[in-house]
Amino acid sequence: MHLQDINTLLNLQDVIITKSPEINKNMLIIAVKPVAHIQACPCCHSTHVIRKGTKGYRLVRHLSVFEYKTYLQLPRIQLHCKDCHAYFSWSYSFAQGKSRFTHSFKEKIAMDTIGSTVTHTARTHSASYSSCERIFKQHLDEMVPLLDQNVQDVSRTTSKLVLGIDDFAIRKGHTYNTGIHDIRNGTLLQIIAGRKLEDLRQDIRKHPALYNLQPIAVVMDLAKYYHTFAAEVFPQAIRIADRFHVNRYILDCLQQIRRRVSKEASKHYRLLKGNKSLLSRRSDTLSQQSRIVLQQG
Repeated sequence: MHLQDINTLLNLQDVIITKSPEINKNMLIIAVKPVAHIQACPCCHSTHVIRKGTKGYRLVRHLSVFEYKTYLQLPRIQLHCKDCHAYFSWSYSFAQGKSRFTHSFKEKIAMDTIGSTVTHTARTHSASYSSCERIFKQHLDEMVPLLDQNVQDVSRTTSKLVLGIDDFAIRKGHTYNTGIHDIRNGTLLQIIAGRKLEDLRQDIRKHPALYNLQPIAVVMDLAKYYHTFAAEVFPQAIRIADRFHVNRYILDCLQQIRRRVSKEASKHYRLLKGNKSLLSRRSDTLSQQSRIVLQQG
């Protein structure tokens, strides 16, 4: 394969391959150099720059070529700006300074980790766990704000928007967070640390754009702080108690009545206690035998 073909395969910008690639076990080392002779000063952006030589090379991991782990050998070119007298090293567009990986390789790791695990990605690419974890977290830091903005834009243009507010346990019985959902589009709009009224009010100050939405209804449980919060931020919306919590409260009342009746009617105690689960089941899921038992009760 010619050097020009390899350069096309790597799809690198502003550099050319200087010599034939070296193969060391399962590693492919490709030496490259910049096409341009000088680079603009990063401080004053002047092109009145001179080269001061090369201080060695650094290896940067790139996307694999066939079955080989591919490394780029980049010269550490030193430059001097005659206008502001700054000294700096050559900056490559496809890799950050002091980075061990190119942008393309980092993106590959981040995308492979989605739907998988960091451990699996690290094993697949023969990279360290800590590096893969750091790359994936950096990817999330960049993508989460974009995803948040996208789902909010969809909600903002949705006709008859319905929001849902509910808590979920981080440590059950101790720590809870709150999620705000777009029920009609099936998306998560926001996660709030905590569920107290003051926690919810603080989030309004942090993310005011989210609370400019105009839902026609807000679905939540019967917690007073959620209803107070919804009334403050969405005063025009109808507040609805979701059927899961309403159903749970009704079933709790039925079980209380069952326990009271069981104590009063001792001859039916075993029948009522042994079939208490029937009270929690939907009528259309009951067998014929279960229906007979309920009628006997």
